[in-house]
Amino acid sequence: MTEGTDPDFGPITSLGTQADEVIDENTEWVDLVGKLDAHQFERRDGYPDWHDSTPFRRVFLAYVWAKAEGISLTTIPDQLEANPELATAMGFDLDDLPSESTFKPTRLDEGRFEGLC
Repeated sequence: MTEGTDPDFGPITSLGTQADEVIDENTEWVDLVGKLDAHQFERRDGYPDWHDSTPFRRVFLAYVWAKAEGISLTTIPDQLEANPELATAMGFDLDDLPSESTFKPTRLDEGRFEGLC
């Protein structure tokens, strides 16, 4: 099998490839989120630029983090509040974190990010 097709061999997505190039035994999420390029995913976002939703990159990084860490999507705001350094690294304003409804699985898994990761 070629690299990129077997999850036991290596990354299978471009996001995984990016992460694989950055991650080592000392990498923390705070470091990683600043280095991930979400632009290619943002181009496929169904929300128009004028939409008043939370900016794509912030929500996408929080989504990827939650999925990788096994965090319930609706607890993301609480988790970010408990980890202000990470929230800031993702671009969130600590005084104006999105509500849990922003991170409802039906809005993300079955909506905004369906098929992106």
